[in-house]
Amino acid sequence: MAKYDPIVCTYLPELFRQGASIEQVCVMLKISRRAWYDWCEKYPEFNEAAEQGKAIARAWWEREAVEAAFCRRKVNTPVFLLCLKNRIGWSEKAQLSGDPEAPPVREITRTIIDPAVLREVRAAMLAEDDC
Repeated sequence: MAKYDPIVCTYLPELFRQGASIEQVCVMLKISRRAWYDWCEKYPEFNEAAEQGKAIARAWWEREAVEAAFCRRKVNTPVFLLCLKNRIGWSEKAQLSGDPEAPPVREITRTIIDPAVLREVRAAMLAEDDC
């Protein structure tokens, strides 16, 4: 395992600035994912910096979603949705009722997206202008 140096906490959040994943940050720090979680558990200051960094990455992905929703940025929609699901906790689930004739209800849920951002995205999706 790599040797922990507290100085990493000063620049750790910045490594997430462009929406980086924990895996990507581990590569930048030249540490294993196991070392990452060991450090988070053992060093509270590292864990705090890591949480700040992950929040920065989530905010970046949310901004990207808004940009795509308002057609300011072209994205590959299936790939982008996969990233949202894997990076910030979106999930798509089918809910079945007891009625065999009723179609399944599909909904996209979010666990982290700010409600104001979600309202903007929904409004943009309902807009009549196409990208």
